[in-house]
This record gives sequence, C-alpha cells and structure tokens, in this order.
Amino acid sequence: MPHTIDRLHVVHGGVSYALAPTEHLDAVTTAARDAVRAGGDFVEVALDNGQRLSILVTPSSVLVITTETIRVDGGRGDDLDRVETDDIPSPTYDADNPWDII
Repeated sequence: MPHTIDRLHVVHGGVSYALAPTEHLDAVTTAARDAVRAGGDFVEVALDNGQRLSILVTPSSVLVITTETIRVDGGRGDDLDRVETDDIPSPTYDADNPWDII
C-alpha cells in the first residue's frame, strides 16, 4: 500500500528552503501569521539537511510556503531488500572466525 508525506518548501527573499519532514504546514503558517501580527518576529524551522533556520517575518515580508506530496514506497529503510544475495559471502564455521554464527 503506497504511503505519502507532505514535504514543505519555504521561499523567503528569493531563496527556497526544503523543510524537514517533521515540519507541518499548519504550524509554519500559524507561526508566520503570529509573527506578522506581532509586527515582526523570527520563525524557526528545521531544514531537510538537519540545520535550523530562523526567518525574520515582518508585515512587509513575502513568505511563500508550498507543499509537495511525495510517495513513499514500502521498502525497508536499510535497503536490504535491494541487495543481491549472491554478493554476500556465506559464513564458515571454522575456529578462526572472530564472530559467532547463530
């Protein structure tokens, strides 16, 4: 069964920033709206690369928030389903082996 996630992008000052999957549209728009109503404030978001970004949002700022729906396949996160089993060496049971084989 295919799953999807919404990926947010923020454009501020002509620069586009991909936000982390943990950022949600409602939270970012609410923070931006509150900053405008306060006359200006910093809105902090997490970027896709793990960095934090503080955007100064004022009543004269132009902040564009876009949502992109991305399909997430059902594969495993460790990509083991894509490994060729012929490439994996078979374990041996001799005494020189430094690990236990279960």
